[in-house]
Amino acid sequence: MEKKTFSKRKKDYLLAGAILLVVIVALAAGMPMIYSVRFSQRFIEYKEHLQDSFYYGTQNNTVLAESDEGIWRLTDGSASNLHTCLVDGGMGKLMKEKDIPQDTDRIRVEFGDGAFLDFYRHESGNDDDGDLIVSYSSSDYGPYIYLSDRYSYNQMRSIVMREQNKKLK
Repeated sequence: MEKKTFSKRKKDYLLAGAILLVVIVALAAGMPMIYSVRFSQRFIEYKEHLQDSFYYGTQNNTVLAESDEGIWRLTDGSASNLHTCLVDGGMGKLMKEKDIPQDTDRIRVEFGDGAFLDFYRHESGNDDDGDLIVSYSSSDYGPYIYLSDRYSYNQMRSIVMREQNKKLK
């Protein structure tokens, strides 16, 4: 009778070990998916807040861009071009505030609703136009910071400095 008890106990341990192994494998396989879903959700939230800011700014004619080169009031067309580039540009590579270079070119876009959008030049050595770091913050969201893999700093700069945008300073 002792052999049966030992054998049953051994089977219970094997079953528990197999279940534990299945759970560990399922968690390991599921973690990237959970991260991916969260990453996608953050991007969707960013796009919604960004759209609200662009809408507010264009409706109230308060979309301003500022850099070392001056201040511009952006036309609805230029604001729309910026918005389209940012949304079509995809998620990019998420970054943290500490990763933003401190001594680099920056363009700040303000919408009049308390939100702001910063474009930073990031020199990677791969492109004369400068890679683009985007940072968006509002009073109730952000910052959402990423390195664009589709657009450059100079492309955003050229939209801001178009002739039809009124230079204020």
